Amino acid sequence: RQRQMCIRDRSTYDNWSPSLSVMYKPEADSSVYLSWGKAFEAPSLYRMYSSSYSSNVYNIANPNLKPQKAGTFELGYKKDLNNKSAIGVSVKDKYVTAIPKEVFRAGVTYSDNKWSGMLTGEYISKRFSKTDNSDTVNGVYGSYDPYFIMNMDISYSFNKNYTLTASVNNILDRDFFNYYYQPGRTYSVEINYRF
Repeated sequence: RQRQMCIRDRSTYDNWSPSLSVMYKPEADSSVYLSWGKAFEAPSLYRMYSSSYSSNVYNIANPNLKPQKAGTFELGYKKDLNNKSAIGVSVKDKYVTAIPKEVFRAGVTYSDNKWSGMLTGEYISKRFSKTDNSDTVNGVYGSYDPYFIMNMDISYSFNKNYTLTASVNNILDRDFFNYYYQPGRTYSVEINYRF
């Protein structure tokens, strides 16, 4: 049970947020999981009492906002292909302001002695920053666009202390806004030292 209080008008919100998850292993090297839950978010003081103007858009405060409630459903599958690689897929369905309704993730990992790698794909559906879902325009500052991206990491361990990792994010060089404009394809190299 969650309880949140708004100090200014002494509003108190109560909500029961149950969750349930189950996992089934059809084989020793694979598993299927299913999870369900309910979420609760009290309205922020900013949305209730602060009006603003930005990018030709007026945000009008609403002291009568009510808490948002949402249900979450996730289905996933994971399989170890061998002792070096694995694959996983998950689908999530959820709705609450600024959180995507659908999320789809898939990935493949590989490990062989000193080498390891991971290739992942992620789809994020349209999100809305306004409680009435009126901000439907994409591709502009402040919007939360739907997008699909792929990322890749390759690592090499020199010994038990030093690991070199090269990463490529947004391999497909997709353009989208996540409130701010997101960079296209990016590259990075890092060296990690473990004590």
